[in-house]
Amino acid sequence: MEDELIIELNHPQILVHTVNANKTVILWGRAGGKTNGVWGPRIEHIFEKMPGCQMGFIVPTYEMGAKNIIPNIIGFWENQMGLVEGEDFVNGIKPPDEWDKPIIPVPNYKNCITRSNGCVLVMLSLAVEGAGNGFNLQSLGGDEGKFFDEKKVNEIRRALRGCQKQFGHLPEYLSEWYSSDKYGGDINWMLRQRENCDDKLIKSVVTMQQKVDDLKQSKGNKEKIKYYNDLLIKIRKNLTYVSEASSYENIENLGEKYFEDQRKISTPLEFSIAIENKDPDKVEHSFYPNFREHHYYNLYNDVDPTLPLIIAADYQWRISPIVQAQYRLLPGTDIMSLNFNYSCHTVAPLGLIEAVDKWCYHNRGHQNKLVYYVFDKTATVKSSTSAQPYVSVSQRLQQNGWQVVEINTGDQPKHDAKFKSINNRLKDEANHTPIRINTNANKDLIASINNTAAKSLNGKTAKDKSAELNKSIPAVKTTHYSDTFDMIIHADDLGVITAESSNAFFPTVYN
Repeated sequence: MEDELIIELNHPQILVHTVNANKTVILWGRAGGKTNGVWGPRIEHIFEKMPGCQMGFIVPTYEMGAKNIIPNIIGFWENQMGLVEGEDFVNGIKPPDEWDKPIIPVPNYKNCITRSNGCVLVMLSLAVEGAGNGFNLQSLGGDEGKFFDEKKVNEIRRALRGCQKQFGHLPEYLSEWYSSDKYGGDINWMLRQRENCDDKLIKSVVTMQQKVDDLKQSKGNKEKIKYYNDLLIKIRKNLTYVSEASSYENIENLGEKYFEDQRKISTPLEFSIAIENKDPDKVEHSFYPNFREHHYYNLYNDVDPTLPLIIAADYQWRISPIVQAQYRLLPGTDIMSLNFNYSCHTVAPLGLIEAVDKWCYHNRGHQNKLVYYVFDKTATVKSSTSAQPYVSVSQRLQQNGWQVVEINTGDQPKHDAKFKSINNRLKDEANHTPIRINTNANKDLIASINNTAAKSLNGKTAKDKSAELNKSIPAVKTTHYSDTFDMIIHADDLGVITAESSNAFFPTVYN
């Protein structure tokens, strides 16, 4: 029956089970075959390898689990494996006394599916405080990970324990597998696992597993089989694998019409993320809807070392971004533009002063040591323990050899006015100085702009700053960087800084 299951799997499904990494993240397009192609075989594999174990399965809510998850798992057992409820497994009730018992007693069978070999699948709802309390899990999984709160997942992870003596030698022991599509919700906590992947090691696992399978099929040398298997176990126990695939990988099951229908009912952005599995690098309801690729440029000689620079900063504890701009004709153009040609930041515990030092070091070779420092009311807040932020920045710049022109724009415009003004600037270049952003030097600024969403507040458009409070979202993708972008554009709108004034060697000081 195992061979029969393998035949029914598509390539990404086969690969994820072949790698069998202890830590696995599955990011596939919608209808990519996660339920039957991943979770059905995976749960069965865990139960075969660790009889009597407890496997936790995280769901956003018990209602979602009961409606979407449990029926699919039971359907796999019944339709693919021929298991019978009441004879081979029970759902939500204490199993018959004659069945094998779990190695560690289960406190409550209410949200459990129990197999006759003593294995228990425990549904754990993130909506319930302490859902994992009382359980001792030897494996953990979860679907719809984009709806998971990472802090709550970490609490459930504390229940991964027990049965070291029985299963500690296996790569499946204390394993964690999570899956999701990329559209909506928050997948940043899963995307970060890419940093832990070793592609060469993953390829070597696939190669060795193929050798083992070939040797078994040809009834080859048993010592070689044991050698490769022992090595595979050792590698898999510490291996992380992130599997990514578009829904097209499952086209044999879905058919062409599925994709035609999805394209009709989806926005281009939704289709690219949910179906084609592209990374969600832009929110759908953007605060900068007129920000387009034609605002980008890709040059390395875009800074004129003989002209002054313009900077703005943001004043938060989590991240301290500094954005730099300069008015000039870009090479190959005949129109003056406001060019965002560099940005940098530090993250806590480093702060604003360290960010200024980083900016100064980057520009240590710049000939014209004049900088226009744009700030608003947020930089003038007084504190009993420290200097006003703008004072600290100006002093640090001067200590690094820069002459500073302070541009205090006062109160920022209301979000609705800012939304209209900036997007008018981005769209109507005939009547405004064009805005350009260097993609080489501003990856984080661009990420922030593209990930800054708009929301409606009392009938007006506001910048959605909720991401700033979500610690699972990287600070560079929140609104802080975009706020510095806004400050420089606002100063240009006010006319307190212009191409003519900023490029004069002896500028007028505006306050």
